[in-house]
Amino acid sequence: MNEYGPLDDEQMDKLRQFQEVTNCQDTDMAIAKLASLEWDVNRAIDLQLNDEEMDTNNPSAEVIETTSTEQYAFDFSTHYFVSSPN
Repeated sequence: MNEYGPLDDEQMDKLRQFQEVTNCQDTDMAIAKLASLEWDVNRAIDLQLNDEEMDTNNPSAEVIETTSTEQYAFDFSTHYFVSSPN
């Protein structure tokens, strides 16, 4: 069982559709994405495929550790910084 509880038949169908189209093997991630989008399978598929496309088109993202408490990622293709605490 996942953290969202048992899935009904409609949710199981949407999960199968999402995983077939996106080739996503991570069931927990797929359920989380679908649940976060109120089980809008078309939107979830679009977002997943766009995320995958961005990952393959942007191999130049680099993470640089500057201190023990902060990390900065510089994306050379779009020129922006993202910071997150450890």
